[in-house]
Amino acid sequence: MFFSQDRLCNSILNEIISDLKSGRLVLEKNNILKNQNIYNLQIASRKHNYSKRTYAVTVLPSKDDLIIKKDFSNEKYWVFYSKYYYSRSHAIGFIE
Repeated sequence: MFFSQDRLCNSILNEIISDLKSGRLVLEKNNILKNQNIYNLQIASRKHNYSKRTYAVTVLPSKDDLIIKKDFSNEKYWVFYSKYYYSRSHAIGFIE
């Protein structure tokens, strides 16, 4: 199960990165997330304990959101992507 989850998360992340690099997607200006953070995103299927407080960064022109939730146990930020059903409820990775 974890292998398929990691593969799916990796595919979603690869799509986001290639679209950002090619200019098809652009992050809306924000103070939380930069392109470099996304390029360094770590794929992980481990348990996460994120807080209820969320941050959303809109990806233009699609208007999808990259949703960030802070993990209260280890200071990581978990990233979700609203474009796909799976990645709305499961983190695609984390940023340290």
